[in-house]
Amino acid sequence: MLDDYQIEKLFTVLSLPEEARQLVRSARKDSPVLQANSNLGNSITQFLSNKMGGKHLELWSRTVAVPAATLYENDTACLEFWPKPFKISLDITDPDGRLLTRNNHVPAFLDIRSNGIYVQEWREESRLLGFEKDGSQFFKDEEHRWHYRSAEDYFSKIGLYYQLHSAFELPRMFVQNVHFLEHYHLPSCPPLSEETKTKLLELLAERGSVPFLELIHDHDYAADSIFKAIVDKSVYVDLNANRLDIPANLVIHRDMAIARAYQIIKDDRRTPALPIPGMGRLKAGSIIKFNGTDFEVIIVEGDQVVLKNMMDGITRALPLDTVIELFARENIAIFNNDKKDKLPSQSLADYSKSQIETGIRRHSEITEGKSENFCERSIQIWKSKCAGATSKVDMIIALADHNQDKGNREPRLPEKVESLAEEAIRKYLNASECRTMLAVYQKYQLLCEEHKVEPMSYPTFTKRCKKMKSIKAREGKKKAYQEDAIPLILDYAFPINGAFPHDVCYMDHTILNLATVGEDASALGKPLFTVATDGHTTQTRAFYLCYEPPSAKVVLMTLRDYVRRNHRLPKILVVDGGKEFRSKELKVFCEYYGIALRHRPAGKPRGGSMVERVIGATETEVIAKMEGNTRIMKNARMVTKPVNPFSNAIWTLTATHGALEEYLFEIRDTRIHPALGLTPSDFESMRMKETGLREHTLVKFDENIMLMTCPHPKRWFHKIDRKRGVWADNAHYMHSDFKMARIREEGEVLVEPWMANVVYVYFRDRWVAAFVRNLKPYDGRTRYEVEIAIRTERRHAKVDANNGRLTKISAKKMIGLWAPEKFDERIGKQQREMKHLYGRLGMTLAMPALISTSATTEIISTPDIPIAERAPNTRAAGAIVVVNNDKAKETESARSSIWEGVDGYT
Repeated sequence: MLDDYQIEKLFTVLSLPEEARQLVRSARKDSPVLQANSNLGNSITQFLSNKMGGKHLELWSRTVAVPAATLYENDTACLEFWPKPFKISLDITDPDGRLLTRNNHVPAFLDIRSNGIYVQEWREESRLLGFEKDGSQFFKDEEHRWHYRSAEDYFSKIGLYYQLHSAFELPRMFVQNVHFLEHYHLPSCPPLSEETKTKLLELLAERGSVPFLELIHDHDYAADSIFKAIVDKSVYVDLNANRLDIPANLVIHRDMAIARAYQIIKDDRRTPALPIPGMGRLKAGSIIKFNGTDFEVIIVEGDQVVLKNMMDGITRALPLDTVIELFARENIAIFNNDKKDKLPSQSLADYSKSQIETGIRRHSEITEGKSENFCERSIQIWKSKCAGATSKVDMIIALADHNQDKGNREPRLPEKVESLAEEAIRKYLNASECRTMLAVYQKYQLLCEEHKVEPMSYPTFTKRCKKMKSIKAREGKKKAYQEDAIPLILDYAFPINGAFPHDVCYMDHTILNLATVGEDASALGKPLFTVATDGHTTQTRAFYLCYEPPSAKVVLMTLRDYVRRNHRLPKILVVDGGKEFRSKELKVFCEYYGIALRHRPAGKPRGGSMVERVIGATETEVIAKMEGNTRIMKNARMVTKPVNPFSNAIWTLTATHGALEEYLFEIRDTRIHPALGLTPSDFESMRMKETGLREHTLVKFDENIMLMTCPHPKRWFHKIDRKRGVWADNAHYMHSDFKMARIREEGEVLVEPWMANVVYVYFRDRWVAAFVRNLKPYDGRTRYEVEIAIRTERRHAKVDANNGRLTKISAKKMIGLWAPEKFDERIGKQQREMKHLYGRLGMTLAMPALISTSATTEIISTPDIPIAERAPNTRAAGAIVVVNNDKAKETESARSSIWEGVDGYT
């Protein structure tokens, strides 16, 4: 990023007017001025940008904004790019210059370059086509570039450049390849060894081009080495034409010239495509019939087809390959209105399969001379149609029938009758009252009587109703989403489920339909089940069981389990719009570890189908077979005591965790997946070999990750008092080193979820464990248990709030707050059950070396354990957090307990 001096110097070099300078300064200060939302069904993504200071940029679209930001991120000419930089008021005028209205306009990006400052706008092609209706504001020039006249006029007057782009302009394959290679640009990525590089270059020098799979299987090259060579530009692959995540079609070349020659030879070997009988000609104006619905082709551009639903007028973009595949499967039919353009059809592609078959049958009849199936007059007519035909194909075209064009297609009912029917359907059928078609027809009859016209018949009216009926208008958008067909939408950026293992991870919660008990058989209720699923391999990566509601702590604990099991973290985390997924805790964690956070559209669960499928399978295959499952409680009034699941509960949290672990990681992971054709475990092994092991992205399960997954209190930074310590969550926490604190000195604070009497404070370039001054009320309790006790007491204290804080009544209540009876007995049992389970897995204490067993009864002086020097709140992934010294040797055994069962780490 540029500093203030550099940006002001750039203003001078570009000779920008003061108005433009103020606009750029405000953008760099206030961007984004508009908070992203998912009202249009878009996915909000937290895009991690190293160019913009290593922070997350909140982008409003996964398919348009994210690819555009990826281009700016990898464009060396781009110095800075700011999303939603400012809001301006545009004067909308007619071609004669008269003011029509004013619109507030928020552009997509402010692109700062050394040769100029550009205001960039990106939109879907279908939306731009809708804006193009009047032609005075939005239009395309002769070079097929979009323009927004009012915006261009405004910014040109103040010295800025405005550019309007369609999503079709995005180099989708290049963007996906850039995403695929990001791991190999990291400083932690090991360099390509000279021996491997020399052998690879010798092989390419000899052969010029070698298929990727041959390098892996026949020459034993690691995929990581090949991709690193591509990044280093030691070998050549056209990133605009070859997908790196599809190894079957990937060829590695010696240089660019060899790659071009290889492509020319490959194209020359292809045989020209012959006309295929029954193939529709796809052009603007063609009609595609799919599931009884007609779609008009608006434009065919590149590898995209923009369609308009002729029923509701909604436009959508489809890949051309998808349309061709659907036509080949006979799922759609394509019709061309030849009467409209008055051009005679001269190609087999203009006729359907049945028409071609009819032409072939007639041709065979007339070539045999005398036919027994048809009269002589028919044979003469067919021969006259073939007059002048120069080939057999032309004769078949001439003999094809045109039965679909027969009949009078003109409307028979008066225009007024039709318009009143449309008005009645729009006003009475498509309304929240959900009237029947008969009730709407009665309303229609009254309208016709009022206008003195004869209404259409009821059967004809019902046909109009079925055609114009809107589920969204009648029953709401959620019902319409449920009933609507799954749309086919092109993924502009990269495969939505990821291009390699640990690329895209889906996370979600649900409450299990299972009643659990404690070790003393006391009822503990139904646990919360949080699961993380790999979108590329369909494997479950982590899960977390608890008795707490969804929170930032639950999400962080699931990520802690992710590292414990895989020693990795996902590159993209896909979540819903829950409050816990929008917490600052999660955003900061994702910034530290380079995770892009993507939020699914609200009210559209299909966006999380990968994780929803895992949750559904767990419910039906595991929970439904357990004794004490609460599926019967859907109709609770019909449940009697002998069959009440809460009376028959036998499963503890630890036992449930073991059953789910065996199912998710042993049974489900080793079954052949129908979409993969092999087991998810085998598919992961294969994809790891093809897309690279990426071992430099491994994350150690150590004190660093344990500390990073500890939540903060309400305020992240607290003042340190020399006498009383740090005040956090209604208590003072003290450490002996705080006696050296300066006046008003602050420290970052993290809480230990599993031990309420401990917080971690970043003090003088190291983390220390501070303990609460009054240990007795906290003895053996977790942070959540104490929080619930405080909330309960505060709820009771509100009744006496008017008596003042310093009255005797208030003092007595505060003293009674810490009595044992103030703690919820059931919550205490739930927390002890959770602590027992995750203590066995080594997931409970972030820094066990700083916490002694005696800390639960008295304050002790912890060993002096410094960490690597750094500024507060700038922890980086992989940084060493704790380093032992001579005073802490006795704590080595406590720390090493974390590593039990973890292979490959010391």
